[in-house]
Amino acid sequence: MDINILKSIYSVISGVLLGIAVFFVKIASSSGLIILFFINPFTWLAGALGTIGFVLMQKSFYYGNISKSIPIIAGLSIIIPVISGYAILKEAVGMGLIGVLLIAIGILFLAVSNRKT
Repeated sequence: MDINILKSIYSVISGVLLGIAVFFVKIASSSGLIILFFINPFTWLAGALGTIGFVLMQKSFYYGNISKSIPIIAGLSIIIPVISGYAILKEAVGMGLIGVLLIAIGILFLAVSNRKT
């Protein structure tokens, strides 16, 4: 497999997993009581996905250019919880939608520039 594709795949999967983990933490913390947070299955699922996402992030740093990997990972780890909160939890996004769109455009530009290097 081409190394450029591999480093992009690691970055994208890492960002998605970290974003899903953040969303699960939001669900788990909605109970309000700290003891319920630790016994909530979403907490444990978030921990597992966060760990896998972190390992894949380290792989993307090893194989790729950190200056391209970090924006992809950080962008996706922000976009995923915002979109999930809007779609599943019916949270209001408001002007945050503009930020999500700008992040998505930036990630697309990075993905295109990854192909050329």
